[in-house]
Amino acid sequence: MNGTNISTFINSFNYQSEPLNKTHNNVNYDKNNVNDNQDAIKISTESYAIPSQIKAVSGKDTVDVTKVDNKFIMHFDNSAILSRIVQRGHLEVDGNTLTLSEETKQKLLSTNKKVEEANERNFMQALMKYEASVAKQQADAFKQMGNKQNRTLQTASRIMHGRKVSQADEQELMMTNPELYAMAKSAALMKKQHQDDEDEKISRQNDEARLHESQPQNYTSAALDYQRFETQMVVSFDEAESQIQSISASPVEFTMNGY
Repeated sequence: MNGTNISTFINSFNYQSEPLNKTHNNVNYDKNNVNDNQDAIKISTESYAIPSQIKAVSGKDTVDVTKVDNKFIMHFDNSAILSRIVQRGHLEVDGNTLTLSEETKQKLLSTNKKVEEANERNFMQALMKYEASVAKQQADAFKQMGNKQNRTLQTASRIMHGRKVSQADEQELMMTNPELYAMAKSAALMKKQHQDDEDEKISRQNDEARLHESQPQNYTSAALDYQRFETQMVVSFDEAESQIQSISASPVEFTMNGY
């Protein structure tokens, strides 16, 4: 898996484009407000009544926005969307037009590059842990199968030599290999030996092995969880003038279930 495919794989969880004349996350787009020259649209006034669903809009792309007091935090969690917005150079947020300067564009792109590198690095680390966990589960399963086969063969041998076998051992052999169990019982009728102490020790060991196998194992790294970042830009509007206060890479909670 090369770097380009990994980035595409990560971003594919976040990107979704829809026609302009549809409602997207409670934000209504008005086709009459589209400006062909600017490639941007305004958010309808109905959307302003939903403060938790504010969207910044540029062309067909939308960006989630968190409003804190008079500040707007824009969450660029998709590199393709951020790149297109930088190319356009402007976006609409809460009825205001924000024009991106060249310095702001470069800052957004450089910050987003760091975010992509961090996300890719953390994803690969999480993926390696996940694959190691899956490999351990498979190894444990094969080991248990081998242990059970060896255990039943040993039980059959003990029965054949007339040695003492616990009820659990005998039941396991009978359920696993009925033919071998019948052969062992027939041989035991001809030869009886009493080695109670040694046989009780073996049965106790088998009980401990079965108890261990019945207990749930803790594969804590089976879930594909890793620290993810996004590019955030904090903007304030004062009397229709926009001011970019900061651009930074910020951590976000992210869980990829069912990988």
